Amino acid sequence: CLKENGAGRRTDPADLPKEYLLHAALSNDDTPPLVVQMLLSFYPKSIYLPDLAAGALPIHLAAMARDYVPRNYEAQSFSFHRMRERSLDIVLEADPSAIYKRLEGRLPLHLAVASGRMMDSIRVLLKSGAKSIRENGIEKLDFVQLSQRDPETGLYPFQLSAAYPDKSSDEG
Repeated sequence: CLKENGAGRRTDPADLPKEYLLHAALSNDDTPPLVVQMLLSFYPKSIYLPDLAAGALPIHLAAMARDYVPRNYEAQSFSFHRMRERSLDIVLEADPSAIYKRLEGRLPLHLAVASGRMMDSIRVLLKSGAKSIRENGIEKLDFVQLSQRDPETGLYPFQLSAAYPDKSSDEG
């Protein structure tokens, strides 16, 4: 089916982009977090858009991706603090409610653990999803996500972490 564009020409839908820039950046482990930050500043609503192919939101892509490893020359060009930030942190800051959005029934925490993310990335997801409760005058954090079984495996997050080895390091 051909669509007519504003110039009177017909455009084949196959020629249209297949993914959003933010999603493409998050799908590539070699994209610096500063690029993710820049794309979000240019296209802030892209944080709410699902991937055209798989239906994944940016939080799902960031949860499954490896952390970016900066090169030596990049550390000289940018502030050290910004280089230490992960794309996952940037995505969560842009949409904190994304922590509860599911992809095929799986929470971002399930995806991160099954993808072999490092504990500090998983800790970020846990803290973002923690609910503050008061019990007997004491404020506690309730990590709701820990009680959610992964629908694909039927395992709790702590069981998933034991079942899936760390894949965050470069294995080649």
